[in-house]
Amino acid sequence: MHVASDIRHVEVVNGDVPVTTDEFGDLLVTDLCNYAFPLIRYRLGDRGRLLKKSCSCGLPFGLMDYVKGRISDKIYLPGGGAIPGEYWTTIFDDHTDCVKSFQVHQAFDYSITVYYEGLQQDACDEAIVTVRARLSAKLAGQVPLKFVSNKIVVNDNGKTRFVISEIRA
Repeated sequence: MHVASDIRHVEVVNGDVPVTTDEFGDLLVTDLCNYAFPLIRYRLGDRGRLLKKSCSCGLPFGLMDYVKGRISDKIYLPGGGAIPGEYWTTIFDDHTDCVKSFQVHQAFDYSITVYYEGLQQDACDEAIVTVRARLSAKLAGQVPLKFVSNKIVVNDNGKTRFVISEIRA
């Protein structure tokens, strides 16, 4: 008889190398419960971490912290700095009532376009003003920034890539 932990397994890796407990990395899942289509080290496209502490319920399984977010590209600045993708995935966290989805795209010339799909236009306009001001301060005028209202196309195995940069450092 198999125990669920024997046929379902979560790994946290950096590239293909396992990270230590309490360290964030890319999530891989092995699930042998689905006999028609088992998953072996399937890369979810999410980042998270396993915790050292045990569950207060007494079960012998490891705990996982909240999922930190999608694996995202960094946004690069002309002077050599970069802003991690995890920062960009949170820019609309305070505006989920009016922004349905978004995607940040950086072109080869370093310019940034934030595509967004709004729910309520008036509230969305206010959210864009707030987010634009916050991002403009963060970028300190180093790169052009624009916002475009547009339907967001789901990609990357059915999930939206929130941050895409054409620049590779």
